[in-house]
Amino acid sequence: MYEEQAKIEGIARKIARGQKLAEEEKELINRADPEMLREAEETKQVNESLKNKLRNAKSKQEAQRILVQASMETQQIAECDTQYGNLLMELVKESYEDYNKDMEPTGKTQQYHQNQQNRNNSNALINFEC
Repeated sequence: MYEEQAKIEGIARKIARGQKLAEEEKELINRADPEMLREAEETKQVNESLKNKLRNAKSKQEAQRILVQASMETQQIAECDTQYGNLLMELVKESYEDYNKDMEPTGKTQQYHQNQQNRNNSNALINFEC
């Protein structure tokens, strides 16, 4: 049982990242956990939206604000729906790491503090209610 759940979670991560699935993977997740399938597909859409927003950001500050906002939203979601929140958080973390590869550590700290001031932005990236 635990082994099958681990497989399902791995399949969900593949879906969320937009990777191709084998037919048996599609069948397994659809049969065993259709809710996880739905959440993985939603996560894929959120991930694509986040990447688009980052590509279209006009400054590093704006991109950092987008990442911080996405992170805070996923933490709130995880409080209500751990599975969905974890899927989202994993992808937000990957986006953060990809975006910040070349950023200096001092720049990260400055961006974090600046973005904390913008926490109450009502432009939610993820539509979710508990």
